[in-house]
Amino acid sequence: LLSALPSSIPGFGVGGAAAATVFVEYLQVGIVLLAMPLRFFRGWRSLMPQRKEIAKILGIGIPIALALRAEFGFFGIVGMLAGSFSVLDQARHQLALTLASVPFVVCVGLANAASVRVGLAVGAGRLQAARKAGISALLCTLGVMGCSALSFILFPIPLARLMTDSEALILASVDLLFVAAFFQ
Repeated sequence: LLSALPSSIPGFGVGGAAAATVFVEYLQVGIVLLAMPLRFFRGWRSLMPQRKEIAKILGIGIPIALALRAEFGFFGIVGMLAGSFSVLDQARHQLALTLASVPFVVCVGLANAASVRVGLAVGAGRLQAARKAGISALLCTLGVMGCSALSFILFPIPLARLMTDSEALILASVDLLFVAAFFQ
């Protein structure tokens, strides 16, 4: 709708984009609050979580957050170090990282699904079903990572060819895909 208007509004750059994003986020919260019925706010104290529940959530969430932060930090440091490499080395690093991230994301999805399935089963008091869901997810994850590791070892050139048509980059990426296979 706004794109149909004449572009007499000057550009504000990154700062303008940030301000617009913040404005729209607050606008969305305001719209949601206006749409909520008043009866929702009457019993708000009963909806507040208890300290024991908060402690349980933090006891699980903080170690997960720290592990993810360490992993992201590691990839950030490696990415900065890769900046000092040649253009070809940077490209093969990015190619290997991109290919290795695909099975990782699949496994993150499996882990999320498993946590829901296990949580539902535990909540229902079905511990055997929780165990079965957890083991099934673990086996699926091992299968995905095992297949990706084998693919990186057995088919590095066809996989690299999916990402680029540069023969020099394809050949230079083979050894990094072997390394990526062992991290799967």
